[in-house]
Parts: sequence; C-alpha cells; structure tokens
Amino acid sequence: MSRLVWDETGDRLYETGVSNGVLYIQNEDGTYQNGVAWNGLVSVSEKYTSDSHVKVYATESRYDTFYTYEDLSLTIQAYTYPREFEQCEGKLGLSHGIKLGLQKRKKFGFCYKSLVCNDVSGTDYAYKIHVVYGCFANPSDVTYSTLNESSDTQTFSWDVTTTPVETEDDLQPTSIMTIDSRDMTPEQMHLIEDALFGSSGTDPHLIEPTEISSLLWEAGMTWSRIQEVVNDGTIQDYKKVGSTINIDEWSDGTNSYSMPWVIAEYEDSGNMILKSKYAIPTNGIEYDPPQAAYYTNAAKSSGSYSISIGEDYGGWEEKKSVYFATQASMAANDQICFDSLNSINDDPTNSATVSIYAKNGTSAKQTMTTSNNKHITLVETVLSWSTAQDESYIDKARGTVCEDLHNKGNLSISNFIAIPSGSDTLYYRKTYLKTQGWSASYGAAFYNSSQEYISGFSNFSGGPSYTTGYSDNYYSVSIPEGAAYVRFTILTDTTTYNNFNPKVTKSSSYTTTYNPTATILGTSYPHARNPSSSLVNCIDAIVNGSSSWSNSLLYNWLQPAGRTNSRTSFSRPNESGHFQNSGFLNGLSDELKSVIGLTSVTTYDAFAYVSGTLKQFDTSKQASMNAYIPSLSQIYSEELKPENTAIEYYKKLARSANNGGKFQRNISYSVLKEYALDNPSQAVTYRLRSSTGENASDTFAVDSTGKIIPLAAKESSYIVVFIRILKTT
Repeated sequence: MSRLVWDETGDRLYETGVSNGVLYIQNEDGTYQNGVAWNGLVSVSEKYTSDSHVKVYATESRYDTFYTYEDLSLTIQAYTYPREFEQCEGKLGLSHGIKLGLQKRKKFGFCYKSLVCNDVSGTDYAYKIHVVYGCFANPSDVTYSTLNESSDTQTFSWDVTTTPVETEDDLQPTSIMTIDSRDMTPEQMHLIEDALFGSSGTDPHLIEPTEISSLLWEAGMTWSRIQEVVNDGTIQDYKKVGSTINIDEWSDGTNSYSMPWVIAEYEDSGNMILKSKYAIPTNGIEYDPPQAAYYTNAAKSSGSYSISIGEDYGGWEEKKSVYFATQASMAANDQICFDSLNSINDDPTNSATVSIYAKNGTSAKQTMTTSNNKHITLVETVLSWSTAQDESYIDKARGTVCEDLHNKGNLSISNFIAIPSGSDTLYYRKTYLKTQGWSASYGAAFYNSSQEYISGFSNFSGGPSYTTGYSDNYYSVSIPEGAAYVRFTILTDTTTYNNFNPKVTKSSSYTTTYNPTATILGTSYPHARNPSSSLVNCIDAIVNGSSSWSNSLLYNWLQPAGRTNSRTSFSRPNESGHFQNSGFLNGLSDELKSVIGLTSVTTYDAFAYVSGTLKQFDTSKQASMNAYIPSLSQIYSEELKPENTAIEYYKKLARSANNGGKFQRNISYSVLKEYALDNPSQAVTYRLRSSTGENASDTFAVDSTGKIIPLAAKESSYIVVFIRILKTT
C-alpha cells in the first residue's frame, strides 16, 4: 500500500481547444452523407440534462435517487460554417444562388477534436475525438452591424438538441461517443481518423456506435487471426456482411495500393467470401491476346505465301487469299500473326500488317503487309498423255468425248485434271489448246468429284504470250461450284488451223495453269477453331483472342505460381509483356495467400465443335481457382444459370435496386458501379468471365454507369476479384 501523491510530473492534466470539425448531413433513411470540413469553430459546449429524477424512500428516509432519459445538447459557436449546413438551418435553394429560409431543417452528425494536455508535453500529450449523432440545430439571433472603428467579426451560434442512437452490448442508446487517444493504440486512432476524416482510399463518413468495435477489430489484425475467428465462428460477431476488412496491400509489381476487402457472404458451412472493394487494374493484361493465324510446323524458306479464306465471315471474304512476301526464312513453330486487325470486320487482304514471331516471342522477327490474290489453282504440267485420248475432242455442251471430226487426227483430249479444293479461278497462258476453227462445240469441261459433267467452256486458244505476271498475261475462266476436275481439247500436230501453228509433238506437256511463287500455307478458315486441327485457327481468336475462359490469358493471370492452363501453338504472350502466370496473386501478401481456399468455377465457352458441328454454348468448363471474377449469372441471376449460382452480395444489391429483386439487362444500376483501386474516385468498366455468345472471343462486362455491355477480348479492363476464406476446423 502507498500514500497518494498529488501533482506528479506528467500528471498535471488539463483540456483545451476545439478543431477538426466535420459535418455529416443525415439522409431521410437515417444514414449519413460523406463528411465535409467545418472551418472556423470557436467553441462547442456540451450540456447534459435529465428530464426527471425520481427519489425513492424506504424506512422513512431517502433510499435512492435515479435519473431517467438523460439528454445531450450542444452549443456550437463558429465564425463560419459549411455551405451544406444551410440545409440544417432550414435554408433550401430556389435556384442557383437563391435560398429560401424557414424550410424544413435537416438533421446532421457532427464530430470535433479537443486537446488533452499535461505539464511535460503540453498540447502534444493527447486528444479526444467527440462524435455526436442525431443533431437538430436551432440558430441563435444574428445581428449585422455597420462597419466602424470598433467593429468586430460576426460569430454564429446554434443550440443543438440530439436524438440517441443504438449501441452495442446492451448499453443504453446514446447521442455522443468520445474516443480518447490515451486509451487507444496509434493503429486504432489511425483507423478511426481515416474513417471520420477520410483518406486516399476512404471517404469521410460517420462511425456509428455499433460499428466502432468492428473498426477497431482490424487494428493489429492479421490474416492468420482472421482464419482463427472464421474457424471458431466468432468473426460474424465483429464483421457483418457488407463490412470491410482493410489490413493489407496489393502490388502490381511497381506500385502498392491499400487493398480493402468487402465481406460478400457467410456461407452456411462457415466459409467467408470476400470481394475486392475496388476494381483491380490488370495493367495491360487482356482477356486473351489475339492468337496466331498459323504456325509453321516445319521451317519454310523466304518467299511469297497465300492463305485461302474458305467462308464469308465479317471482313474475311470467301474466295480471297491473303497474300504476303517474307524477307527471311521462318523457323519451325514460328507464328504468323495479324497485328493490325482490330475487328473481324477488317479486311485481312488489304494492307494488313503480318508479323512473324518465334513461339511465345514478344518481338516480331519480320513484318510485312498483305494484298489480295484470287485462289490460285497450283498445278504444274497439267496435261499428260498417260490418259489422254488421241483423235477426239471434248463436247463442251455435254462434256463427252466425241470422234466425229473429219480431221480428228490433229486433236486430242487431256486427262482429268484435279482442281485443288477452294479454287475459284483457272488461269491459262498461250497454249496449244483448241476450239475455234471447227465448231463451237469443241472445247473444255468441268466435272464433279465423280467425274460427272457440270459445265463447259471454249474460246481458249491463242492467249497472250507467257511472261512472269499473270493478270494481263493469262486468260481465265471461273470454276463452277462443285467442280473437282477439268478436261481440255488439245491441238496435237503441225497442221495449221486459223494460222495457229504449235509445232509440237505428243511427248510434250501442252498447258500449265498459272503458278505464282506463292504456296498455300494451311487450309481455309472455319468460323471457329477445331480442336482436332493442327493448322486451322478461329478468325475471332486471330483478331480478339481465345473463346475459352479456361484457356484465356486473364485466367492464367489469376492463378498461383506454377499453375498454368494448356497453351497451344497458336497462343500468344500478352502484347504488353506483363504476362505472369500468377500476376494477381503475386501482389498479395504471403499470409493472405496462405488462408485463401479454392472455389469451383463453371464457365461456358462461346463456341465448341462437337462431332464436326459448330455449336454455341455446348460445353462448360470447370476450374478450381483461388481468385476469380464473377460470371454474368452470379450478378444477373436469370442469365446463364449453369455458370454458378448468384452471389448473395449481388442478390442484396438487386433487392435494394428494384422491386423485382433481379438486375435487368440494358439498365444502368448505380449499385453495380465499381471504382478503380488506383483512382478511387473514378468509376471504371470491369470484365466478367461469361462469353457474350455473339463473337467467340467477347465477354460481358459492367461499364462505369453500372450497365452490362459486351467487351472485346482484345480490350484491357479492370476486374472485381472474389476470394474465399475456408472454415478449416
């Protein structure tokens, strides 16, 4: 035991000062708007009164006295006030710059700081923050006087009554909360002041008495401790659905950001689902970069190449060929990419940029532009005498072999010449072909794959002389639909007919279709990539990227280190060079990553081949992910239902947004707006993982107004990320 000591050094305390005033206007629903600074505070007086006190008597004497319904009132004096406070004085705007008085006054919340001083540190010793709720102002009289030698600055004064609010732990309702820095850790005071006064990542807002325990709970909290309270179930005592956990940062490799998480849901099993409070910048990571059009399965020499287009699709026209010339040879597994195409409606044959990359290379080895060629029938020495029939001709009207010519010894017919698939035009130069001079019946004919007649043609003798070109130096004939073979009537001896004297013998080859230096690379494009083909790729994927979430670059970017999906020979690394298999998770702390559990994610690919038939939304893909972005069905619960059930967080938002309880397409919802982690005041577009089904590579997204939109795979965007903390015991 010891004797009391008075006025020890450091214990001589006193209080003074008033500063850091903040006004929070109350909405009609009882919530409070974001705070605004109140400058020019002179004083704040707190007055406590009781409506009545009750004296209790027993055994003929006063036994006790207790007070009921104690109230708090304030008197605020200031040189000025926020303009927003005019609503609390009953002044409302009639038009810009015009206010009408004697209107309904709004309630407000209020906070201010006072100093706790001592004989050692003075005013730097400690401080208190006073938070007052349910305030109703009664302005005092204001006198405006003429300026004179003794004029003083006008001060304003308000008598304020308060209405108590609910508290925690069965305490009585109150209208004031006082926070004393002497009893708090610096981390706790930092959290409180960030909430009340705002920070780079938090708007200033009024802390309710029911929220303070949850807020202070984060001070000194770790993810390991959170795992413990998830396991024992007590976390729901501190953190309600919709509240925030802000104890960590996220780094994109260059910059670090405060990374708050919103509790989206507590599952029946006890697991906790967290949603990133802000949209995460992907820093150039696209949904999936455009894929290579072709890859070289073997080395190819430099020269001219022609790629056939098999069907009309956007700007890709059937019976055109993408023609380009390489300056250097290509190694095995090199990739041929269309770098300049921004849409499938762009014409790949019209000066499009073609670049050659090494597999997974990020820099082009060579670049050239395209031009258009017709499909070329690439056949050399097409006429041979092995199956030709002497002393006969082709009847162009029937395709039959005829022998009723008076001088048939001068004619012969060719063998059946195969027409390469996809060809549309046959080119021929000056050759020893013949129809004119005897009969319009003599000529050539096209046949189907069964060598049955389709149509005939004539007038093919005496074309211009051979040169290296083909456009003006060859005759041409269009190849009819279904044609697989062609046969010609040929002049075979030295007899002159119509001054045409070939002077050749039977052992020679008599005609050659146009054969440029180009070689067909690959085959025709289908509308979607056929997984069974090693040469054919999807036009959508060439322009926009993969149609598959589980094969996309963004999927990879969300995965842990060492966990990759199967990439193909068409797959391109991200254009910006930021690709990392674990890009997002690498930015989180090791402690947070250690408590994140797997979530099963189901996603429908846009297109799929089934037994050779193209089908939309035919197959779904499942993946177990540590971090995932929501699907359309998880926000808009009526859409694409197999892509996981609606997230409870979005169900509540939908109920608050409309009476139907579901979000609807083509409507903007402010509750769906998300703001950027790297710029919290900027609303941004964030991508979902669901394909639109319109183009194989596009996905849905939510734009900066809260409206669902399609977004091309090639476009970079922000993402909203979900993670799950599993109850492990």
